Parts: sequence; C-alpha cells; structure tokens
Amino acid sequence: MPYSAKQISISLTTTDGTDIFDGFCMAEIGDINMSAEDIDVTCYGSGNVRKKVQGLIDLGSIDFVLNYRDNTSATLLYNAFTGGESLSCVLTMASLTPNETLTFSGYISALGQTQPKEGIIQQNLTLTLDGSVSPTWGIVSA
Repeated sequence: MPYSAKQISISLTTTDGTDIFDGFCMAEIGDINMSAEDIDVTCYGSGNVRKKVQGLIDLGSIDFVLNYRDNTSATLLYNAFTGGESLSCVLTMASLTPNETLTFSGYISALGQTQPKEGIIQQNLTLTLDGSVSPTWGIVSA
C-alpha cells in the first residue's frame, strides 16, 4: 500500500534541538532516490564485455510541501536555509506495525513559498542528504 502524507511524520532538528517542521502540516513528500555512478574497469584482454563497479553513492534529495501555519516556523526554515546547517532528520512511517523510521542528515538547498489567490499558503523546500550521517532504517517500538 502506498504511503500518504498523513501516515508519515517527520522531524527536522537543528543542532540546538529545535524541530523546524513542528509548526507545519505536511502536505507532500517527494521521492527518495539514491544513485551511484558506474566505473568502467575493463582491461585489455578481458574479452568483449565491459566490466563495471559501483562508484560513490549520491544520497540525492527530497522535496517537501508544507502547509503554512505561523511566521515563527517560516523564520526557522529561512534561518536553517541561509545558515546552511546540517540538520538531523527522522522520517517515521506511522502506518506500519511496528513503525519504521529512516534517519539521515541534510541541508535545505532550496526554499520557496506558494501564495495562491485562494487556498493554503505553502512552503516548498528541497532537503539534500549530505552524507554526514549514513541513512539508516530502523524499527520504533510501540
């Protein structure tokens, strides 16, 4: 079964312990895609088939859309973006029993705001995983 935003909770914590997602309602979470380059290690005399190994892993980035709630939360996001600080992130899949979590670190590499004529004001951000903490999957005991 696919996940919806209501089944996933997320905390994005600064070095002083402030959760900057606390004042927002999650509207959308983008794809989490990691990739790695191929390194060609073919040598002369190795036949007519190329040999390759996996190169360095790029942890990628995740796009988020958050429903705006208050100015304090927006200021925390802006300060995290302009400060370039590496943030700790825990993504919890609440619909699973037991709950599964993805823990990683990253920085806000893009920040914007949508202000429709009618409807909800939304913050859009891209969180780039920086590799300072290797992503780990875990189980949360109930």
